[in-house]
Amino acid sequence: MRAINSSSTASLVMRWTSTARQLRVVLKQWRRLAGISSPQDLCILYSNRAACYLKEGNSTDCIQDCTKALNLQPYSLKPLLRRAMAYELLERYRNAYVDYKTVLQIDTGVQAAHDSVHRITRMLIEQDGMVWREKLPEIPVVPLSVQQEHWEKPVSMEQARARAARVAQDEVRRKEARVSLLKQEGNDLIKRGHFHDAMHKYTECIAIKPDDCALYTNRAISLLKLSRFQEAKQDCDAALLLEPTNKKAFYRRALAHKGLQDYLSASSDLQEVLELDPNVREAEAELLVVTGLLRQSLMDDRFSKKLVCLPKCVQIQFSDLFFCHVCSASSNVMDLHPGDPPPFHAEGGDRLRNHKV
Repeated sequence: MRAINSSSTASLVMRWTSTARQLRVVLKQWRRLAGISSPQDLCILYSNRAACYLKEGNSTDCIQDCTKALNLQPYSLKPLLRRAMAYELLERYRNAYVDYKTVLQIDTGVQAAHDSVHRITRMLIEQDGMVWREKLPEIPVVPLSVQQEHWEKPVSMEQARARAARVAQDEVRRKEARVSLLKQEGNDLIKRGHFHDAMHKYTECIAIKPDDCALYTNRAISLLKLSRFQEAKQDCDAALLLEPTNKKAFYRRALAHKGLQDYLSASSDLQEVLELDPNVREAEAELLVVTGLLRQSLMDDRFSKKLVCLPKCVQIQFSDLFFCHVCSASSNVMDLHPGDPPPFHAEGGDRLRNHKV
């Protein structure tokens, strides 16, 4: 009989057989009729039959065929991966872990192996505690020549995209881990009162992840403690661009405005905090302080040449004086001279009469 063309063996086998029993028959016939002795071809047959066993849920026979395939072709990727899956199904987690780690030495782009390693690691920690690594079988070291040979093989477009996606995911995870570490270090430095060092930690975080609102509000704390109020305000502005309803950003910007002696803006930000959450006691207490500073400031400046129009249509009563927060679109600016009475006095109050608040 004529021998089967070994170059098309794998595709023919998978096309002609749908069960492990049929594939076993094909394997016996092929070896008897064709006299196949190529380790590579036999490795493919065993690996493909193992895939059928795995699909049927026959993990034991799958492991046996994968082991035969690996004896013929050590460090063959598919038999390693299939054997690892079979071990995992049998809850032989240490063996599965070793095979998955071996797979990743050959190709770091195998997402299934990465996911399984993370999952099995948690299981082994629960099972063996912190000494789980000591109980693992030895993980073989894959020769560099095998790794290089694998990477030099032509890859399909799908494989190339998968590898690129894996590299991108690894980079994201690396950055996330770095940011998490630096952020924690910054938080610890804040607790110890090392505000300058904490500021630099948050700056490093922002350089890696500039779209994280919490990093700006955290750095704002350091800047406030260092009395760098303008920079703290800028960080809060950046945070509010990312999250327009962030209470921490409004509150810390209010503190920055207070440090800059812009009590009107501080009052406005504190009111924003209380509108978002009326239960923020710190904002309530700070608003009382800022209100007192604003009252004093306005009383000191009430005979200045121009009465500044305030940014919101809100009327605030300070003792026996009423000051109208006129909207920013208004052009109601009065020229005052020394000796003039206060512009909005509680007694009479006729200057407020025609102004809708």
